[in-house]
Amino acid sequence: VIEKALAVGADSNQFPSNWIFHFREKKPGKAYVD
Repeated sequence: VIEKALAVGADSNQFPSNWIFHFREKKPGKAYVD
């Protein structure tokens, strides 16, 4: 996950659409990548 994040420059817009990474801000304590 870290390597992928660095590979896209930590730009959430470039993460695969099936990742739930961006929902972590709306659900504190439940950050995860599906």
